[in-house]
Amino acid sequence: MVLKAFLSYLKGSQFCSEENKQAGNIKNPENKHRVFKCIYDNISLVMKKNKCGDATQVETLYLLIALTELGKEYWLEESTLAEYFGIEDLESENPRKNRHLNYFSLTVLLYYIREKAKYSKLRNLVEELVIEKFQCDEKIRSKSSEHTMLFFDMLSCPFIKTETKIKIMQAYNIDDTTLQNSLINFQGFNTSKQLWFTTWEGFNFGKELDAKRSQEVY
Repeated sequence: MVLKAFLSYLKGSQFCSEENKQAGNIKNPENKHRVFKCIYDNISLVMKKNKCGDATQVETLYLLIALTELGKEYWLEESTLAEYFGIEDLESENPRKNRHLNYFSLTVLLYYIREKAKYSKLRNLVEELVIEKFQCDEKIRSKSSEHTMLFFDMLSCPFIKTETKIKIMQAYNIDDTTLQNSLINFQGFNTSKQLWFTTWEGFNFGKELDAKRSQEVY
């Protein structure tokens, strides 16, 4: 919650007058950069010490989402992201995939890299991992809530290729082109594109943290 307060305070502020700058006000551009750099460095350190695995804490993934609030000056390197998610030799012709990434890891990673050109290799690899995720036994796939959530979130995700979405649907024997297009472009009651379990665009980090806090059981 402290992180949320800092980001809201700094991002929502106007740069201060010269008088306040001389007084060392935290909102002036130089001090703002120092705070953002401190947040960036500490989150990077946490990610290096807590690489993504089967028991990855959702709170650690929230830190990655927090980085998106800092702006493009603080984007992680593609190799750093790949290392955190257990993907090795990204620059080689045959990088080693982490096939144990779960629903939360895949959606958070896609949310972070979005359509940014600097993450093109990693995004393509993640799309391959998502497709492979649906190539499991049909009995497992049909009864898995994780596969169901991932299915709908990938169809509504604006950052992956249409070809990837079609391959996901084909795993469920959805081969009709008209039905495929209807599912990809499905709209909710408010006539906007339907979002299922992940808010791909317009995500409010502070609001989501508040909602998470209100649901905690004491």
